[in-house]
Formats: sequence, C-alpha cells, structure tokens
Amino acid sequence: EQVVVVAVDDISIQSLGRWPWSRKRHAELIDRLTDMGARSVGIDILFSEYQKDEPQADRLLAQSLTNNGHVVLPVAPTRLSPSDPISDLLPIPELAVAARAMGHVDVELDIDGACRRFFLYAGISNAQWPAFALSMLQVGGDISETAFDHELTSNNHTGWLRQHRMFVPYVNKTQPKVISYIDIINGRILKSD
Repeated sequence: EQVVVVAVDDISIQSLGRWPWSRKRHAELIDRLTDMGARSVGIDILFSEYQKDEPQADRLLAQSLTNNGHVVLPVAPTRLSPSDPISDLLPIPELAVAARAMGHVDVELDIDGACRRFFLYAGISNAQWPAFALSMLQVGGDISETAFDHELTSNNHTGWLRQHRMFVPYVNKTQPKVISYIDIINGRILKSD
C-alpha cells in the first residue's frame, strides 16, 4: 500500500494534450508530489535529449528535482545503430545532477510478454546502476544501499553487464494503487489518499 503509480492515462492525455508534454508539466507534477511528502519519486521517462522548443523547461524540471531531493531517473541500454556498441542512455547532465539517484530500466520479457526475472544491477562494462525499483527503495529509506551489495567487475568486460538475477514472486496478487496524472496536477488527490 506504500506504492502509488501516477499514470499517464487517456483522461490525462485528453485533458493535457498529446504526448510528449513539456518538462514544465513534469516539474509541476514533481512539485505537487514534493508538497504531498512523497518519500521517493521515480520518473520512468528517459530525458536523454534537451527540450529544444522550450529551453527553460529543462531548467525548471532540474529545479523541481533538486527541491524534491528524492527523485530517481532511469538509465537504459541503447545502441544507435547495429554497428555501434551498446551504451548507457542517460538523462541530460542538468537532470542527472539534480536527481537524487538513477536506476536501470533494463527489463527482459519472455515470449508470452511476462517478465519473470530481473537483474538488481546493470551497466556498461560493470553493473554500476541499481534496478530502478531498487534505487527508489534506497532513496525512500526502505532498504539500505548495501542490502544487496555487489562487487563491480573489472573493466575488461565489454558491453552491457547484468548482475544479481532475481525472480519475480507472483504469489502476491496485490496491485499498486493507480492515480491519474491529471488528478495530481489538479489537486484532486490529498496527501492522505
């Protein structure tokens, strides 16, 4: 019951317009979550390029990340072309510095579309990035940063490396609470909700 998903749902898109939204809108969401006292905020959007049509939006988002102090941003593996090596896809520097932490979002789906396993750590040449959810737990203080301590590998490994495989326990059927993005922005959700 401690996990809440703020969803970019159809109602939010109808109210706020087509995706992608300005980073000023995401800054507004983070400011609302800051006011509500969220212990950890994970923004699972790859802000890997600058918002060229509204340059001040990146600055406003960075300020909101700094003010909150508990935001986790994603890191993903990417390959620009088939001949290029895999690399880390990171947020733009201003957002990376303003975030409290980053976590990898490398997820493998089985042939039936289900994810049955994940890796607690991944990264280029060494598994330096904790999984996105693990990073959120660490930032929120729900788990210590050394709870799943691991050793970084030597730099002689190339490519995307994964470590500490875990299996998804499907015995707990409890789903997290889902709240519409627009309901947070419009103040229809109270801190107690």
